[in-house]
Amino acid sequence: ETSTFIDTQTDELTVSVVLFAPNVGVLTLITIRASITSRVNVDYEVEQFQAVEGDSLTWAIRQAALTFVFVFLSVIELLIEGITSWREKEIRHIRLVLLDIVILVV
Repeated sequence: ETSTFIDTQTDELTVSVVLFAPNVGVLTLITIRASITSRVNVDYEVEQFQAVEGDSLTWAIRQAALTFVFVFLSVIELLIEGITSWREKEIRHIRLVLLDIVILVV
C-alpha cells in the first residue's frame, strides 16, 4: 500500500528490483526513478551483468591485460612522437599528439 511510504511531501521516488538467474549466471538490476513536482517524470534503467567463470574468465582476464598493454605501448609511442615534435618545434603536431593521448587514455 503506497500510503505507508509516499505522502504529500515526497518529491522523489526510486524503486530498485534485482533479479538473478543462477542457472545462466545473469543478474538484472532494474531501477525506476520518479520525480514528483506539479508533474510526475519517470525514468528507468535496466542493467544486466553476466557472471564469468572458468575458461571464459581466463579469456576475459587475458583480453583485459592485452588491452592495457596495447594502451600503454600506444601512449609510449605518442610520447616519443611528442618529444620529437617538441625538439623540432612543431607546436601544431604537439597539440595533436597530446589530444591523441587524452583520447586514448580516456
